Order: sequence, then structure tokens, then C-alpha cells
Amino acid sequence: MFLFIASGKHIIYKTVLGDMYVTDMNRTKGHKSLLNYGCWNPSSNSEEFMTCADDCTLRIWSLNKRDQQLHVIRTKGESGHDVRTTTCTYNQSLYHNENSNLIAAGCDNGSILVWDRRRSFVHVTFKCLNAHLQDESITSLKWSYDNQILASRSTDHTLKLWDIRKFNQCLSSCENIYNHFSMTNISFSPNDKFLITGVSKFISSTNTDNDTNGKLLIFNRNDLSKISNEISFNDSVIRTIWHPKLNQIFTTTNNGLIRVFYDEQRSPMAGIRLCLNRKEKKAKDTNDFITNIDPIIASSSTSDSKIEPKKQIFPEKRKEEHKSSSLHQHLIQTIVKPNFIEKEDSRVELLKYAKEAESNPKWITPAYVHTQPKPIFQQQIEEENDDDDLLPVLKKTKK
Repeated sequence: MFLFIASGKHIIYKTVLGDMYVTDMNRTKGHKSLLNYGCWNPSSNSEEFMTCADDCTLRIWSLNKRDQQLHVIRTKGESGHDVRTTTCTYNQSLYHNENSNLIAAGCDNGSILVWDRRRSFVHVTFKCLNAHLQDESITSLKWSYDNQILASRSTDHTLKLWDIRKFNQCLSSCENIYNHFSMTNISFSPNDKFLITGVSKFISSTNTDNDTNGKLLIFNRNDLSKISNEISFNDSVIRTIWHPKLNQIFTTTNNGLIRVFYDEQRSPMAGIRLCLNRKEKKAKDTNDFITNIDPIIASSSTSDSKIEPKKQIFPEKRKEEHKSSSLHQHLIQTIVKPNFIEKEDSRVELLKYAKEAESNPKWITPAYVHTQPKPIFQQQIEEENDDDDLLPVLKKTKK
């Protein structure tokens, strides 16, 4: 996991990767599997953050300690086996009370586990093993600002509210709000009276009348009743945040768009409202500039005169001389005349010495003066059969 500065240009922290060959999760210095979620400690001037991963652990980190995590928390199911952790959260209250030290985690088996930081992380302080359906993962957990209510969102298409003092049964539930993404979350309003969540787009394979678009829903915190008309989107709504200071709602969709909602009377002149007064930059249009490429003709010249193009004079290219790569080639090039084969006929050059060879023989004729003074030539020339070359030597007929 990487931590960047506010501008996003530089990395200030990088978590350590755990040893892949160590089976005990408590002895590894970092996560060994895919990270699912991470969040900051909301307390003021905190340098602590928490992450959860598919290695069935939660890990608490500090910016002052870079070699390994501070604490390791293992998540286990009802049978004692490890379960994957899909989301985690701190208690977001800035005021100290009995619940300000609680941290919660949601698992892929539908269970919610809560620990108290003042105690050991070996044993769970609060747990609800059947918070959501068994085969559905919890995508988001969020504490209210008064530290009394915990909201949960799951891929079983439900939203539930829990009281930590009565954790066996949910306070209220809202069903049939589609959730097909693992990052769909919940957010409370700054006054702690409402909460919002996104709804995924649903396309029915049998009946097109049941198709629904993505939505942004606003609920009453007490009973999860809808307090206003739903805001419809063309795509699925995934992430939502109701900013506590700006009082503006930010939403993201699966097509990469961000939509922001605000009230002109209740929202301060900050955030997205600072961008509204800026003028849009006008793109440069190439049609605004028309160039005249017609030739300029002086008044003294006639219209029939033609402008001759200037001739470009290039230096003559020298032919590259063939360089010898060995001593033998160098000696041949110095002895033999250059371009001898191209300019002179070899047959004509040989016939120049025919008469001299007959009148003054040196080599072949003196050797046969006594043994064969009269030359004997072949009477008949046998034509070679080309097919004989294709046959093996043993199969050729003897002549």
C-alpha cells in the first residue's frame, strides 16, 4: 500500500510486504495477499491507519514505524477458521467516550467483528456472526458521529443499522437496494440525522420491466425511511461521501464520472463551489485563422508572367570507393586495372596473343613435339543425358 501527499505527486509511505513462506500471520511484517480496504484514524493529528486484506488479517500501521505494522488482528469465523476481511473502520467520533476505542471489521461470510483497543486483539469484544447472508460479503461499515449506531452494507442488497449495546439483532433494515460492487459504501450526514448510499444498476434477464437505473438514496437514521425522492443515475452508484465541513455530497459511478450535490444556502463557498465561478477555457479553433497562399504580384508585372521556381543546387555526390577488407584484395586491386571487365572484352584480349602463341609456343606444343607431333582431336561429341544425374551411381547402365 502506498501513501501519497495531498497533491498526489510524491509517495511518503509504503507498507512492507509480508513473507510468502511464513504461514503464521502474526510473524509476518505485512500483508501477504490482496488489500481490500484502508482507512485513517479520525482522531486529530493521528499518524495511524488500518488495512485489511485477503490474508484474513487487519493490520494497524504508523507513519513513524516503517519496517512493520504495529498490531495484527486475525479474523475468524464461528468454527474458528480464518475468514477474509473485506472492510474495516475506526470509530469516527472526535470526542472521547466509552465507544471511541472500538474498531470494526466486515467479513466475506456476512459477519461483523468489533474489538476494543484497550484490550488484547486475541479475543473479539462484540460479534454478530449472522449479520448478513453467509455467502455475501460486507462492502462497508460506518459509525455514526455519536458512536452509538453502526451501519452495514452488503452484497445481499440490504442496508442495516446496529446498536452496539444490543448487537444480536439489527435496529432496522432496508432490502432490495441492489449492490453489485465490493466498494459500495455508506456515509452519515454532518448533523447525524441522515445517511446515504448508492444503488447499482439492475438489468433483468427475463422481464425488462424490472430493470432499474443507479440511484442515490437518502434515509432517516432512526428507521431507514426515505426522506426525499431518489436521485436517478444512468449507471451504478458506487462510492458516496457527505462531507462534514463542506456539507456537499460527492458520488462516483462505474463509468468513471463524479457528481456533486450541494445547497446554495447551507453549503459554504468552498469545495465544488469554487470551481463554478471560473470561466471555461475556450479551445482554440483553427478556423479562426484563414491564410492567403496566393502569390503576391506587383503592379508593374503582368498577370501572364509566370513565376519560375528556384532551382536548388545540390553538391555532386562522390562515389564511394570500394575498400578492401584483406591484404589479398588490396594487392589484386593495385595490380588489376580498375573497371577492366566493364570496359574491355575478354575474348578480344585473348585473340591478340593467338598468332604469337602459334609462332612462338612455350608450354604445351614443345612438350608433344616428339611423342605426338600431329594433334588428334575427338571425332564425335556424345550428348549427355540429364536424367543420368538423377539416378544413383550403382543403377546407371554401363557403356
